[in-house]
Amino acid sequence: RLTAVGVGWMILALLGCGKDPQTLVEKAQALAKEGKAADAEIEFRNALSIEPNRKEAKFGLAQALEAQGKITEAWDSYEEIERTNPNDKAVLEARLRLGYTALRYGRSRM
Repeated sequence: RLTAVGVGWMILALLGCGKDPQTLVEKAQALAKEGKAADAEIEFRNALSIEPNRKEAKFGLAQALEAQGKITEAWDSYEEIERTNPNDKAVLEARLRLGYTALRYGRSRM
C-alpha cells in the first residue's frame, strides 16, 4: 500500500527521470533561448527538485518567470538568490530590470 510520502517520492523521482541537475539546467537554458519560457520553467524546477541550492537553476527559474510576466514570482526568486549571494552583480542587475518593469506596469507590491 502506498502512502502519501511514498507517492511524493515517486513523483520526485519521475520528475528527475534519472537525469542529473546539470543536464536539466542545460536543457532549460536551451528552451529559454528558444523563447519557450514555460517549458524552461518546468526544467529549472525539475533541476531544483534534485538539487535545491543550485544557483544557476534558481537564477534561470527567475528569468523564466520574468519572461512569462510572472513578475512577483520572479522578484521573490531573485530576492531569495540575493539573500544567499548578496554581492552577485547579475542578481542586482536583474532586480533593477524587475523594478523598472514594476514601475512600468504599475505593480505596487515588490
